[in-house]
Amino acid sequence: MNQTKRVPSSTQSADVTVRLKEITPRQALSVSCQACGAAVRQCCELRAGGIRKKPHRARLLLAANKLNAAALRRPAKDRHSTAAR
Repeated sequence: MNQTKRVPSSTQSADVTVRLKEITPRQALSVSCQACGAAVRQCCELRAGGIRKKPHRARLLLAANKLNAAALRRPAKDRHSTAAR
């Protein structure tokens, strides 16, 4: 299963992609979780009330969108070095 989140770019010359596996825990915690309602900088929760070991997929996708948006705002030469990683 391909776990790449692509941001379509009609005005930019290059697509910027961030793989979900490449998102660090700190980056995932930079957005709130829509699945469990965890706030920014708080870990995701299980339905039973415990702490999840990994963030929800929805949170990872939000973090990827945030990173892609930030990458598209950077100058083109920086964007190409980020996309190659």
